[in-house]
Amino acid sequence: MRRRALLLLALVLMGCSQAVSSAPGSSTPSASPAAVAVTPSPGTASGPIGSAKPIPAASRAPNYAPTVYVEGDVVAVTTNTQPWGSISVTRASEVDRYGGPTTKADVPKKGYDYLQAFVTYTSAKDAMDYNESDWMILDNDIAVAGAAKVLNGPAPRLGSGILPKGSTTTGWVVFQVPKTGKVVMSYQGAFSNGISLFEVLLRAK
Repeated sequence: MRRRALLLLALVLMGCSQAVSSAPGSSTPSASPAAVAVTPSPGTASGPIGSAKPIPAASRAPNYAPTVYVEGDVVAVTTNTQPWGSISVTRASEVDRYGGPTTKADVPKKGYDYLQAFVTYTSAKDAMDYNESDWMILDNDIAVAGAAKVLNGPAPRLGSGILPKGSTTTGWVVFQVPKTGKVVMSYQGAFSNGISLFEVLLRAK
């Protein structure tokens, strides 16, 4: 009988404990997901592609926040202050058409050239994504084009995918750009929500 009474007392105490823990305002709130913030920072290039030299803010359009780099700079990208990976743009050049007399030619619209740039992504953590659509061309600080679809452009194209930690991918991205004016490649990739995270100056005027 005494054992049964003790068991009933234990059950009552347990019920009270659960009632207190589930009372409104008494539970500990679960941690909300950490906000993902991408912070571009100057990287360090090695070998012939130079070193990171961000262009002074005074040379940018008014109220244009992203840091502008030059061709060959290696830009380190972090999320929540942790390394995410690095990105560089090299070997930029302009051509007036792709293809020859025996192939179907790719010809840009009147007043435009093709601009091709070689992009390198190196992952500092698992699941670094890359995509041609990460990039937008700005002409005189106005967005004019995403990657162009051409049949006879340079190979390999960048394409898209996900990199494991420590791996690298490279490829060409092609755009149609006006023949004159300042041309900037704007990186609007991972976590950007359509905002330029950084830019690379490819033509000054």
